[in-house]
Amino acid sequence: MADSVSIRERTYLPGHGFSASGAPKQGKTRISAVVSGTAAAGGFSLTPQELGLTAVDVVVASLRAVAGASPSGASGATFDSVAQKLITFNSGAELTAGVVSVGVIATGDSADDVESLA
Repeated sequence: MADSVSIRERTYLPGHGFSASGAPKQGKTRISAVVSGTAAAGGFSLTPQELGLTAVDVVVASLRAVAGASPSGASGATFDSVAQKLITFNSGAELTAGVVSVGVIATGDSADDVESLA
């Protein structure tokens, strides 16, 4: 689980998007955030709700800082959308320890559902 999620920007995308089944879907949102957590084998969880979303379409993650990492020299982060986990790595080797800070840009269904047509 992420130790902290700090939302830096929330942009509502009016009139955009589709549901998982391909039907038009209003209420899409793009979030920019900084996520901090303890690196662990298999990554640490990051749920849509922690980002203020009900479902995540795509996440772009980049490693910002690492303290006490093992192995050292972490170089990246990726998001496993099936397991809903952020995975940090060093040249392909997954980090198993250390405190990491990850920049995240996520797009998905808004928890606010600002443009609900229902």
